[in-house]
This record gives sequence, C-alpha cells and structure tokens, in this order.
Amino acid sequence: MNKTPANIMDLYSLLLDHIRDISNRIANENTDIYKQFWNEDSYGRTLTPKPEESCRNIFLDLLRVRLNP
Repeated sequence: MNKTPANIMDLYSLLLDHIRDISNRIANENTDIYKQFWNEDSYGRTLTPKPEESCRNIFLDLLRVRLNP
C-alpha cells in the first residue's frame, strides 16, 4: 500500500488524521504525555505551560515519528 499523498487534499487529510490522533493521545493516554507541554514542580505537578516554541517542537516530534517511514 502506497502511503504517499497523491495531492494536496490527500496530504491535508493525512495530516489532519495524525493531528487528531495525537491530540487524543495527549488527552487520554495514561502516560501523561500532556506533561511534556508543562513545567512541573519536584512532585510532578503541572505549574505553567512551557513556551509556545517548546510546545511546537514537542508536537512536531510526535508528528514526525508518524510521517517518517
């Protein structure tokens, strides 16, 4: 099966599916993925959100794993 998008709409659909799945994983997995986007205290409690650039990089890493064969 060829996973390469045939056109821009295929690429859009592929990315949207991955983004939705990643969002679901962040919200629901029991491994606390969401904490990667937050600063934590020494007890693992979330304090403040990390800067936008840091969160973007974390999210891109999660997406990149899915897009690279």
